[in-house]
Amino acid sequence: MNCNRAKETLPLYAGGDLSAAEEDRIGMHLRQCGDCRKFYEGLAKQQSLFSPGPEPCGSVAATTPPARSCRGICRSPATCGRA
Repeated sequence: MNCNRAKETLPLYAGGDLSAAEEDRIGMHLRQCGDCRKFYEGLAKQQSLFSPGPEPCGSVAATTPPARSCRGICRSPATCGRA
């Protein structure tokens, strides 16, 4: 996956609106790409302002869509509450 495709898809990823296969592809890209991870962290922070629920951990904004586990993406899964 390239960065342009990832950034187009990240809002759907953050909202939990992708298939499991597409979530896995985005998650893999986020683990490998610091620029897209930073973009996602900003997006996740913005979305957290508009939706109730726990705050994302500060490590990688959990880099998972809501109601999914970190699956090893988060740098500190023990503290993010999604592990």
